[in-house]
Amino acid sequence: MKFKSPFEEMEDKISFWLFQTPPDFAATPENTTRISKFFSELNLGNSAVIEFRHASWWDQKNACKDVGAAFCSVDAPDLPREIVSMNDALYLRLHGREAWYAYVYSERELEEMIEAIKNLDARKKYIYLNNNHGMLPNGKFIMSHV
Repeated sequence: MKFKSPFEEMEDKISFWLFQTPPDFAATPENTTRISKFFSELNLGNSAVIEFRHASWWDQKNACKDVGAAFCSVDAPDLPREIVSMNDALYLRLHGREAWYAYVYSERELEEMIEAIKNLDARKKYIYLNNNHGMLPNGKFIMSHV
């Protein structure tokens, strides 16, 4: 497939391929079929992650499971905060709770997420802080082992 050919040399170094959908891409039967067809043809196995930006997908998570992809959990305004483990993977993106890309997570909020993640069964667990506008004004960065 044309999509994968530019990445063939580094494919063994890539843990996940992240695919983001637009906010208006709702969980309709047509879009579920589109997802199924696309990922079946792409054949990435369990290294695909789908980040939905429409809340309706949280009720249709099996669309990811059925194609072997991971469901990207998202901490962002207007989206469910459910942390999902699927197909032996957990992938979480922290965009900001009250505003996209502009939120300073408290230590307590981060610790709560880490505890929730520890209780989920997944061989691969990844957390990405995609929250770069106004983040860490005091220069502090909190790391914890998951």
